[in-house]
Amino acid sequence: MTSRKHSQAPRGRIVRPTIFEVNQAFELIDQMVDQLIAGELEYACDNGVDMPVFRTRSGVEPMIPPLEGWIAVWQRFADGFGFELDQSALTTLINKLSSNEILRLSDVASVQLCVMQQRTIYRQLDVYRIRSYAVTEQIAIQLEQAA
Repeated sequence: MTSRKHSQAPRGRIVRPTIFEVNQAFELIDQMVDQLIAGELEYACDNGVDMPVFRTRSGVEPMIPPLEGWIAVWQRFADGFGFELDQSALTTLINKLSSNEILRLSDVASVQLCVMQQRTIYRQLDVYRIRSYAVTEQIAIQLEQAA
């Protein structure tokens, strides 16, 4: 297996993410989707309110804030790269999780399809622009949280 250094790409050349980079970028969303497919939706109590969580290697994390961030960064990608992306399945998931509604198999299948489409698109994007948009979105989220 050969490694490539993104910093040595010729000017104007699009550098696509490696499979490792794709897997790394999708690791958390894949874990969430896998748990939804398996029907393993967990809840934790936070200040008397039950909230959906997912398991990571480091423990249990709330599910909704990362999903909101995922949708926001993908909207930034769509706007910046100029493509259309229907994320309504993810928005529906957030709405149902927020209101403790029952998820149907069709809801989970729609989420899975949406994430598969995102993965396909991601493989075609320039890693430099991906990183730029992702950092910009992280800054926007931090500014919003600070306000």
